[in-house]
Amino acid sequence: MELALGVANTPGAVKARARGERWDGKAEAGKDGLGDVPILNPAAFFSVLFGSDHMDGFVGRLQLATLAMAGTDLTEEESDLLQSRREIRLAIKLAAMLDVYVDLRAKTPSEKESIHAEEFLDALKPMAQKLAETSFGTVMLAKIGSCYRMEAKKYLTDPLAGTGTWLDLGVRTTTVKLKQRASSFRNTFDALKAGVSVMATIQTSEQAVAKATTEEEIEALRTKQQLDVLPHVIAALWSTTSVDIERTLRHVGRKVLHDASVSKARRAERAKALAHLGKMFKNVASATAKTTSKDGAKNAVHAVEEALRAALDPEYA
Repeated sequence: MELALGVANTPGAVKARARGERWDGKAEAGKDGLGDVPILNPAAFFSVLFGSDHMDGFVGRLQLATLAMAGTDLTEEESDLLQSRREIRLAIKLAAMLDVYVDLRAKTPSEKESIHAEEFLDALKPMAQKLAETSFGTVMLAKIGSCYRMEAKKYLTDPLAGTGTWLDLGVRTTTVKLKQRASSFRNTFDALKAGVSVMATIQTSEQAVAKATTEEEIEALRTKQQLDVLPHVIAALWSTTSVDIERTLRHVGRKVLHDASVSKARRAERAKALAHLGKMFKNVASATAKTTSKDGAKNAVHAVEEALRAALDPEYA
């Protein structure tokens, strides 16, 4: 794997990525006698690992995937530009989705909001159920749903830029912001906790290796060490990804709900649609999670295996 990563970051690969072209590495790999070495696509790895290839329309390309592709060649300005484009694309898609609900409300305003919400969500629920079944699907969908609900509530309780009252400004809006900060702190803490767990697992494993008397026993312990560490490594990666998703969707929600090109009434209906969508996503994620395996190590190994297959597939785009 290290060799494949090295080939994927050769000058030819870096230049091709800068031009936005796909690089197969055959010519350059051949020069160094690496023609038969499979080339690892880091963007594909992270996208499949966290299911974001299926959820591209909701979260875009994860920053982990972008950084893995560009490596140290990506400047801060370029990173900001890519992130801005990501947020704009997501905002356009989300606004179009929410406007389906808004148009339903405008078409038959005499009907109850609950009827429009049910019709809107019934059309999207099959997609949500499919997304929940992907790698990390339940946690990704729950995270997206939570972000949507928070942004909707923040708008609906904002008396200045949204539709809230002055009481909301002092109580409900503050509560939402505190929840967002708490979530960010929790993600950071989880990443640190996962790092500590990795070190503790390795330390315990090394103590067992030191007591081993045969090569076979040492090899078996090393294999077990890798399997034991893997869930903690993925947990740390997920915590980083979670921060990325929260920040991105916060900006996306702001763009959609503070869109000056549409009326305030439409923005208010978008916020209601976003709240309904977020709640449905969380419910689907929760229901799916109850039927999936709770074996963390087994799930982690399977997730990494699937991600590696995609990363080594030359046809993956």
